[in-house]
Amino acid sequence: MNIKKTSCTSSNPVHPDMAYATLRYQTKNDILKYSASSNLAKSNNMLTLNYPHIEKTENQPARLKRFPRIRVAQIVMDYIAYGWSVEEMCRQHPYLTQAEAHATMGYYFDHQEEIDQEIKEEWEQVQQSKNELVSSPFYSRMKTKGLL
Repeated sequence: MNIKKTSCTSSNPVHPDMAYATLRYQTKNDILKYSASSNLAKSNNMLTLNYPHIEKTENQPARLKRFPRIRVAQIVMDYIAYGWSVEEMCRQHPYLTQAEAHATMGYYFDHQEEIDQEIKEEWEQVQQSKNELVSSPFYSRMKTKGLL
């Protein structure tokens, strides 16, 4: 297979420590997007990306393999909300290895639309739940006194 390098870009919308270089390679008819934190696998003359620390099953959000209760979107929210680097994420979440954090960010940049949609849906669900809650009498009294 003849692979030709067509461009190399580095983009970082939030934090300078988050320099994830994205390389684009062009084959005969396909363009392959490769993030440094991913491995390439060749199957049936097509190149696909594997994320060694991420598992994605049908109709389920992407999750960490070692901690299936932790979704990629949860880690990405720290990046979006606080601008944390991978190193800072690992300091704030000691259970997270640097390899897992890098794989998570690589997966996010390769599937940004999907993860952003998941975050948006979760945010809307939380807002709807907040609006449906009945305020406690204490909260109502404090609000009328102007203390909240």
